Amino acid sequence: LFSSGYGSGKSKTGCREGMRWACDHAGSRGLIGRLTATDLRDTTMVTFWKEMAQVGFRPGVHYTHNKADREVTFWNDSKIIYRHLDDPEALGSLELNWAFIDEGSEVDDMIYQTLSSSRLRWHLPACSQGERVEALIVGGATDEEIAAVPCSCPRGIWVCTNPGASGYLRAVTRGE
Repeated sequence: LFSSGYGSGKSKTGCREGMRWACDHAGSRGLIGRLTATDLRDTTMVTFWKEMAQVGFRPGVHYTHNKADREVTFWNDSKIIYRHLDDPEALGSLELNWAFIDEGSEVDDMIYQTLSSSRLRWHLPACSQGERVEALIVGGATDEEIAAVPCSCPRGIWVCTNPGASGYLRAVTRGE
C-alpha cells in the first residue's frame, strides 16, 4: 500500500511496478485498475503510457496494444489489462498474477475481496502445476480450489491511494 499526498509519484510507482512484473515474469497477466473509466483513461493510463515511453518501450518492438480489449501484450507474452472497477461483477472470471489499483480509497471493498479471494490464480507457462490446474478446470473446480494449488507463480496486489483509505484497506493495514 502506497499512501501519500497528491503529486508524490504513487501512480508512476504503481505503473512502473506493473511493467517490471510483466518483464520479469514471462507469460504473466496483470491488471491496472481505477474506479471509473474516465479517471482510468485520463490519469492512470496517461501515466502508464508516459512511463512506457520513458523506459524506452516502443510499440511493435517491445509490446502491442489492443485498444478494443484494453490490453498490452509484451514481447515475452506477458499481458497488462486495464479496467475500471466500478462493478465487481465486471471482473468476471478474470485470471491474474497481479493487480495495481490506483486511488484505492475510491474503490469499493468488494473489489478487493474479489481480487484477493479468487482472481490471483493465473499460472505462468513455466508453472509445474499447469496440468493439475487444467484438470481441475475441466473437472469443474471452484475458483477457490484452483487458486489453492500450491506453486511458485508470483502473486500480488499493490494499491496507491491518498490518505483516507476504504474500510478494507484500513483493516489490512491494521492486520485485521
